[in-house]
Amino acid sequence: VDPRGITKIATETAARIDRACFAGVEYEYFNFKETAASVAEKKFTDLTPLTPGYHGYSLLRTQLNKEYFNDIFDLSRDFRIPIEGHHTETGPGVLETALAYTSVLEMADNAILFKYLTKSVGMKHGVIPSFMAKPWGNVRFLLQSSTLYAKHVHVSLRDSKGRNVFAVSEDERKDGRANAQYDDTRYLSQEGEWFLAGILDGIADVMPMLVPTINGYKRLVGGEAFWAPNAVTYGYDSRAASIRIISPPSVPPSATRLE
Repeated sequence: VDPRGITKIATETAARIDRACFAGVEYEYFNFKETAASVAEKKFTDLTPLTPGYHGYSLLRTQLNKEYFNDIFDLSRDFRIPIEGHHTETGPGVLETALAYTSVLEMADNAILFKYLTKSVGMKHGVIPSFMAKPWGNVRFLLQSSTLYAKHVHVSLRDSKGRNVFAVSEDERKDGRANAQYDDTRYLSQEGEWFLAGILDGIADVMPMLVPTINGYKRLVGGEAFWAPNAVTYGYDSRAASIRIISPPSVPPSATRLE
């Protein structure tokens, strides 16, 4: 199965009914002060994090190893991969990079290219970035679920006029949609609610592609990782759910999406 080919077919099918597919990707990834030779010598255990401690969204930590940090941003621009956010995250040596929202096919390309360029930049600076889930084995961190690697995918649909199809109307913005199936979907359009139902129905079938490694399933052990759900769930602005509904009143209607 060719994921890019399937994505292209899906976007072309959506275009025939006046729908454009959009997506954004956030990477949260560990970075180790290692080389290919050093990790082989260590037998891929006890790797040294790029920086110690928990410094999410720190303005100071990025001054350490700033050449590596800045090169990722600058080369992404050269690769025509716009970046919306680039900063430290909670955990030893963790960075987070959010790729700017764009068409879903372009985002698929950008997501793959970003990992390639980040690993290439790492080689230049003696750093190994890891996008693998749970690289630390059984070590339990203070905020375990946020320090075991994550990738968040945001999705929405637009029509030919650029209107967010998941957004409620202006009349519904205050109190939500009267015919919403559940309270959590009040600020999601009817079509958005149908789209959500489709994801919930099909997500189990694509899990082998979303979680392709043993480490990924070790992270999904029930009760151990608050932000790594292992059930088919959804919720309004809920990071504990598999599908997070992002909609008014926390964001404007135009920013309505599923994560």
